[in-house]
Amino acid sequence: MATGSADKTLRLWNARTGKNIHILTDHQEHVYSVNYSPDGKTIASIENNNIVRLWNTHRKKFKYLQRKRKSHGSYIFTGR
Repeated sequence: MATGSADKTLRLWNARTGKNIHILTDHQEHVYSVNYSPDGKTIASIENNNIVRLWNTHRKKFKYLQRKRKSHGSYIFTGR
């Protein structure tokens, strides 16, 4: 499980134990939306400044940055 926060972090949690397993700290603004890709390999996080960051869930590293349009409040993944 992943959560975004006003402290500019994206936190990964063990859903069974409720323990925090990793904190991703590359954000510049608070994180207001988080979404997993259908295959679970990527997390999209959206900052208050309309920046979308894509994260590799296995390496727990940032992999892509994109400025989103202001008209949409979340990031949507599509599957096959």
